[in-house]
Amino acid sequence: FTYIDGGSYNFNKGFNKITIKKNWGWTDIDKFECYYATKHLYKIDKTLVDSNAIYSAKELYEYLCLQFQNRIISGQTQSYFTDLTNLVKKIPMLQAGDFQSYTNGYPYLWKNGGFAFGKYDNGTVNALINWYNSTNKKGIVSIQWHWHSPLGGKVGTNTFYTENTTFDITKAVTPGNVEYDSIISDIDEIAKQLKRFQDANIPVLWRPLHEASGGWFWWGAKGPEACIKLYNILFDRLTNYHNIHNLIWVWSSSEPEWYPGNDKVDIVGFDSYPGDYNYSIQKFAFDELFNLTGGNKLIAMTENGPIPDISECFSGDAPWLYFMSWGDLVAKQNTEQHIIDVFNNNKVITIESSNSINSRIWRSKLYPENWKRGYMDDEGRYIQDFSYAGYHKGELNIPFVQNNIIDVTLSPYNIDNKGINDVTEKLQKAIDDIGQNGGGVVYLPEGIYKISTKDSLNYALKISYDNVIIRGSGINKTYLYHESTVLRNKDIILFKKNYYSDWIDQNTESIKISIDLPMPVKIIPVESTDAFKKGDTIIVTSSTTEEFIDEYGMGGYWNESDFKRIAFLRIIDSIDIVNKYLIIDVPTRYPLKMRDNARIYKAKVHLTECGIENLSIGNKQNPNSGWNEEDYNIIGTGAYEVHFSNVIEMKNCINCWIRNINTYKPFENNDEIHILSNGIKLNQCRFITVDSCNFSKPQYKGGGGNGYMYIIESNDCLIKNSTANEGRHNFSFKYPYSNGNVIHKCYSNNSVSASDFHMYLSMSNLFDSCIFNKDYIESTFRPYGSGSIHGYTSSQSVFYNIIGEEYQSDKQYLIDSKQFGNGYIIGTSGNAYNISVVPPENNINGYYYNTLPVDYYEGIGIGNYIEPGSLYRDQLEKRLKNNSADNFHVNIQVKDYQTNNVIKNCKVKIQNQNIYTGNDGIAAFDNIKEIFSIEVENSLYNPLTKSTYVIFCDTTITVYLKPKIFSISFILKDSKTNKPIPYNDFYFGDLVSKTDASGKVSFTSFTGTYNYKVSNEYYQEINSNINLTCDSSIIIYFNKIFAELKIFVNEVKNIPVNNAIVILNKENVFKDTLVTNSLGMVIFSKIPVPDIYNYNISKNNYCSITGSFEIKNDTSIYFDIIPDTSDIINENKTMQIK
Repeated sequence: FTYIDGGSYNFNKGFNKITIKKNWGWTDIDKFECYYATKHLYKIDKTLVDSNAIYSAKELYEYLCLQFQNRIISGQTQSYFTDLTNLVKKIPMLQAGDFQSYTNGYPYLWKNGGFAFGKYDNGTVNALINWYNSTNKKGIVSIQWHWHSPLGGKVGTNTFYTENTTFDITKAVTPGNVEYDSIISDIDEIAKQLKRFQDANIPVLWRPLHEASGGWFWWGAKGPEACIKLYNILFDRLTNYHNIHNLIWVWSSSEPEWYPGNDKVDIVGFDSYPGDYNYSIQKFAFDELFNLTGGNKLIAMTENGPIPDISECFSGDAPWLYFMSWGDLVAKQNTEQHIIDVFNNNKVITIESSNSINSRIWRSKLYPENWKRGYMDDEGRYIQDFSYAGYHKGELNIPFVQNNIIDVTLSPYNIDNKGINDVTEKLQKAIDDIGQNGGGVVYLPEGIYKISTKDSLNYALKISYDNVIIRGSGINKTYLYHESTVLRNKDIILFKKNYYSDWIDQNTESIKISIDLPMPVKIIPVESTDAFKKGDTIIVTSSTTEEFIDEYGMGGYWNESDFKRIAFLRIIDSIDIVNKYLIIDVPTRYPLKMRDNARIYKAKVHLTECGIENLSIGNKQNPNSGWNEEDYNIIGTGAYEVHFSNVIEMKNCINCWIRNINTYKPFENNDEIHILSNGIKLNQCRFITVDSCNFSKPQYKGGGGNGYMYIIESNDCLIKNSTANEGRHNFSFKYPYSNGNVIHKCYSNNSVSASDFHMYLSMSNLFDSCIFNKDYIESTFRPYGSGSIHGYTSSQSVFYNIIGEEYQSDKQYLIDSKQFGNGYIIGTSGNAYNISVVPPENNINGYYYNTLPVDYYEGIGIGNYIEPGSLYRDQLEKRLKNNSADNFHVNIQVKDYQTNNVIKNCKVKIQNQNIYTGNDGIAAFDNIKEIFSIEVENSLYNPLTKSTYVIFCDTTITVYLKPKIFSISFILKDSKTNKPIPYNDFYFGDLVSKTDASGKVSFTSFTGTYNYKVSNEYYQEINSNINLTCDSSIIIYFNKIFAELKIFVNEVKNIPVNNAIVILNKENVFKDTLVTNSLGMVIFSKIPVPDIYNYNISKNNYCSITGSFEIKNDTSIYFDIIPDTSDIINENKTMQIK
């Protein structure tokens, strides 16, 4: 068996059908394999292959590049151009001509009454020049060349076809023979025509030697080698000999062996003739061309019969640059309606249209100009607001404190700044003294300050008081030299209060959150607000329950002791006591569920307003051996002694900073080593800014958490304008309480592994406007770790405007993103711009993962044109300018629970606003907070009372009202007699019941309009509607339309007469004849009433009876009939009616 690539296609949710169309030959198909693929990532060459191209050609090429992937240019050959224009009432943007008559091999020159060989100017060039000028130089000229063979063939035949000529291309590309001379002659003739365009300053899409690989043209008859040689001769002769530089070179064969190369082709194309009315997008052909050029060239449909479906071209990842319909095939192979629809599509460019893309500048679809927190696309994808990151939420600049400054080289400390004496104790005393006196600056003038870490302590220097700043005189002037080489699990500088504190260890009573919070919110409903006050620092969290773990498919792989918990450190801005809402200063970042014991408790006091700035730090090199990956577990090795150490750790700090701090190589170090293991660690902190720092060159970069330059395990911190160099992981996020952080305008160089999201769902973080060289960003499923595996490492994180200078040696991508749920890559650029987002579902090291849907990405390779250039800066500016950004527009649509119909005239109440629904059932509200209660009233429905909703964006919420239930009774009576009609079927809506003995029937139902129906074979049917709005009782009068007539025939003394003939007649209405039974009775059924009927009663030996009577209702009539005696003749018989 052989694998055959069937192409990549856009599947819809649900059922998809793959069809194999037969052509010729046969195939045994063993199986189909479908796997996840990314959309094409382009890096279109920015310049034309002709380095001397004239300005108008460059300008056209720039225009084409702008349209590609965004618009499709309409095109048509000169043939049928006017007809098409008349049909669609628009002018195609591109017109294509042919040079077949301009060389001496043209076989249709009319001469002396017959065809002859010879060149002929058929007006093509003049026509195209005139057309171009008539479009105000907006149109695009394309030229193909059906090159009639220079020698061989017969007049009156198309000698460009292989079958019609003996011309041998292999001889033609060999200098020194007649065939070679003949092609040079033809090329020179064509050059004259192309020069006419150049003299008119008209650029041309030049497509010679088209469809070469098919073999049906002589230039493809002898294989690819000769054809490519001919192409190169043509290219060289036109550009270098004739100095024709107005050409954009187009090639239309997709086979790699036939391709002249990216250095000789500007546009690749496909000639598409799939059959009449086949509007498929020819995805496989598009993919072939993409693969042929490595995504570096524009891709066009250089000829077509059917025009592909324009919308599907974009959704199906085949955004052809242009289509170019061939002659009248556009009419023969497309319906008129399809053609009109194509030319009216807003993605198709015509001469008249104003829909061209005129700038490379682009914006993310998820970040429009009117973006505000909560903006969401149709698939529920959204970018969080990262503007809160950093010192005081970015609302204040880091201060340069100028009061209470202590120069440690002066009395009383007299600290040595020559690097001779260990100054750790003196420096610690200065730090503590200034802290105990309310804070200030511990100033280290220019010099070297030797410090060390005691065995009994886990740090060299500790800042434990608020408002303490360590300041040097500059990174090239003040040096902290740490002499200790054993630093396992220790810090050189630690910022932390003098007591134990951990966000996960609850130290006060918690209050439960009263509803699920599926989106980021600032308003949190709780069971009670009694324990809190404005300004409290709180932890908003939920437990890592078995249900939570199972939701991620991590049962048996995660546990709470390793995973920790989702946690957000927040400050209470205000309290709504009535509604039991806590309003916090920054939105949450991830769903919180009551199922997982979502709750709030007070946090311990954090260290605040501290910083370290303007100095460099270096560590003495550890002299031991043993630096392998797992040597950190082996006592006596260097790796063991430096394992898990940090240069600077901030633990439980708020509104602090690390500014202008570098690492450096101490003079004593033999190797290029700055520090022992990790650089900066932000551990359960918030609103920290790290600015203009450079951390580089750790000695140990092995396993177990070593060699990380910046470790982020905190909320809403900002690292900006900083550099990480030669770490294991230059930037690394850990644990689910690492969220809301921003890496902005940083440079990451030459990491061993990736800058990564390392473990346990570090959600909702941002890399913004950063540069990576020999490093990449990784946010994937990690099957590593002792105890619990790291698993899903992030969700909702964003990589925005990321620049790659050079790929890491074993990677060919800048970003590898497979986040749980949604992740976002928005704009990459530079030499290393590719991304990896597939497969989103796989098994790795025996662990199954599923990160569907595929992470969102756009602007790959063109991030340098994104606007705004920085997501973080733009979001911050928006928030600071717009204080109402947290208010939303909400439509409340009210519908009937039973019918799903909208309900008008409902009073809807939100946040003390009362608005009535219109005919569309909608009440529109502005300035609504993200958590609110809805009340809805309508007299016909049960009210909706204080239903609470959480929103994240402008939205429409549909609520349903249950109609009130009412009782309705019907009493059915005869309209003439007023008597009840018992035991009759009665239909009410979908219900049916029978009237009782009193003619009554009852129903209960919701408010609404109902149909009721009652019928009886003797009564006129009633079919009507009733609007049920209250308890009701209704009398229904039934009009009788048929009656039953019983006639009894008796002799005197009430003796029944049987076998008497009874005739009942009404002209044109009713006639029937019955014979009395042994009771002397006949029954006439369904007699139309009211009406007058004639009767006749007769029997042998009896006198006949005739007459008439009126029948209105069911009636019984008695007749006495007299025997007929022969001696009595009486013409006037007697009738007696009882």
